[in-house]
Formats: sequence, structure tokens, C-alpha cells
Amino acid sequence: AWASFFAALVYLYRFCRERFGDESGRAAVALLACYPFALFFSTAYTEALFLLTLVGACYHFERDERWPAAAWGLLAGLTRPNGCLLSVVLALIALRPLWPLRWPVPRPLWTSLAARMGVAALPGIGMLMYSAFIYRLTGHPLQWAAQNAAWYQQYRNRPLERVIEDYDGVHRQ
Repeated sequence: AWASFFAALVYLYRFCRERFGDESGRAAVALLACYPFALFFSTAYTEALFLLTLVGACYHFERDERWPAAAWGLLAGLTRPNGCLLSVVLALIALRPLWPLRWPVPRPLWTSLAARMGVAALPGIGMLMYSAFIYRLTGHPLQWAAQNAAWYQQYRNRPLERVIEDYDGVHRQ
């Protein structure tokens, strides 16, 4: 987890330095490292790996390095099911060159866009691969969503509730 978090900080620094300057890169790294929930990046959870896949995919995709971006994007979808949302971010980055253009768009730009959209789809494909794996294990492809929903269920301790009700009833009399 620590190695993944360190690598994610390096990627984040490089990403911000290229886009906004050296000072912004240092500030982004410092803010992320000092964020109160950054504690979870040092524990045995997938948070640090997931952060690494997100930042790595965006970094390489911005530089038009398709193979590394594809690998990081696919890994993001496999690491966490909500990693499929990275596809939206990458698709918007891929469409950015079209914004200042007028129609019709030149043919070479369309072929480049098709390749970049294929890379942008890989986090979603990773989530589908993970769902297929879960289906093979449980027979339900969205079992990961049901497990997440279980976190929001309220725990009820019936014997303790009776004790509290009896205590309230005695003191009301």
C-alpha cells in the first residue's frame, strides 16, 4: 500500500507539474498526503492501488501514451467496480481536441479519436471482467453492488432494545 501510494504521489506530481508548474505539483502532493483520509492509503486496503491506477491512467492518457494508459485503466476497472467511471473522464479527455474544431472534422483526427476512445473504454471493460469473475463465484454478476448496499443496513440488537425500553418505561413511571 505504501509503495502504491508513493508511486501515485510521483505520478500526481508529474501530472500537475506538466500542466500547472512545479509549485502546483508540490502543493498537490502535500495536500493529498495531509488529507485526513490519507490514513487509508497506508493500510491493507485497495485505496492506494486504486489511486495509483487513476492517476497513472490520466497521466499517460494526457501524454497520448496509449498502452500504459490502457493498462492502468484496465487495472482501475479490475481494482474497484466504480473504477469504470474513469472511462467517462478519459472519454472527455479524448474529446477535448474536438471542442475548438468546426465540422466536418478531418479524417486523421477521427481515427486517432477512435483509438483513444477504445483506451477510454478499458476501465469499463475491467469492471465487466470483474463482474464476470464474481458471476462465476456467486452466480450473481452484481454481487459486489449487493455487498456495498449491505454496509448501509442498520444493525439491530433486539435484547439490548428491550433493556432500553424497560429502562425508559421504569423511569417514566
